[in-house]
Amino acid sequence: MNQIENPKSVVWKEANYSRWTSKDGSRTWISVRTRHCSYKIPGLYRHVDFDEHGQICGVSIADAVQNRKLCFDPRSRRFIKTTHSDRSAPSGIDYWFGFKESLEANDLQLLETRRTASGQVNILRHAFKDWDGRNWSYDFWIDQKTKDLVQVRVPGADIFDPQTDASFKNPPEEKWSAIEALAVVKHDIVFNIEMDHSIFTFEPPDGYSAEFLL
Repeated sequence: MNQIENPKSVVWKEANYSRWTSKDGSRTWISVRTRHCSYKIPGLYRHVDFDEHGQICGVSIADAVQNRKLCFDPRSRRFIKTTHSDRSAPSGIDYWFGFKESLEANDLQLLETRRTASGQVNILRHAFKDWDGRNWSYDFWIDQKTKDLVQVRVPGADIFDPQTDASFKNPPEEKWSAIEALAVVKHDIVFNIEMDHSIFTFEPPDGYSAEFLL
């Protein structure tokens, strides 16, 4: 899994799941927000966020080495330049949340082999206790042929499985009382591909106006 430690570039997609609770506390439903991500050495990141209708609702470009960040919103056509808040992630391994350690754990379990559109994958799980002593897990999907990491689920499907959670059947409501982050699925991961450096430009798009921090 050397590509996690020293990637020249990475592209992937994310699905972020949240559970909402109704105003009276009696019902729940789940929302999914998606993001397309790119990383390039020595510390360039680009995130494109989509709303629930699949429309781009925000773009952020960060340089962890130069400590700068550009964010812009295609809906309002405004941008803001600021400092990059995460100085701890100038390289890929920190940005991947220490998954390399879990992938090398002695108690890593092989759950199953599954056929996907890109080929056969082995699904592995690292189950452990988190800092509060609760059960936690990571699921890793590894391409059988290339041995590349192609998907990560945090937590694993033993804790939250979007395919079986009953809340998905419930419609969203306008008023709510609580929201809980459930899981993130990083998928369609591809390491070390060629990408156009211009996607990391720190010049805002033409026609956008600046928004200043107070």
